[in-house]
Amino acid sequence: MRLRFDHCFIFAILFLVSACAVNHNKPIDYSITNIAQEPIKNYTESDTDNISIGEGEDSIHVENLNEEPKLIMFHNNQGPMCIEQLSFLEGQKKKFPNLIIEEYLTTEQKTYAKMIEIRSSFSVSKGVSSSFGYLPITFVNHNAYSGFNDEVKSMLEKDIIEVCR
Repeated sequence: MRLRFDHCFIFAILFLVSACAVNHNKPIDYSITNIAQEPIKNYTESDTDNISIGEGEDSIHVENLNEEPKLIMFHNNQGPMCIEQLSFLEGQKKKFPNLIIEEYLTTEQKTYAKMIEIRSSFSVSKGVSSSFGYLPITFVNHNAYSGFNDEVKSMLEKDIIEVCR
């Protein structure tokens, strides 16, 4: 029995999607019910100066992004773009020791929900996807990035230089 090209293509896509969601037998629930139902707002730089998500020790603070050299990265610690960006950020940390890098795994339900909350502060993401369609999702210098490639790397370098000066 010979498979047609479109069947192979569909199989390959399904395989890649399922491989990205694998996390020690705990699938990630990306259903729309987990996403905040509030409308997305367009925030200005001053609006994003002091965002605090969550409470207590589980909180994530996006404080004074104009003053503090901070980068927040949400990733799954296994996809090729996530691994590549982690490696890139190791180099950036050596260049800019004052850069604060906060990493959160999207495979943990609490941090995934927090990522959704933070990302709702941005109408679009830059990079591989304008709709936050790819991991890693990164926030730095009042910008949101989805995915990682050479273009994102270049934009992140510029943002990191700007926040670390």
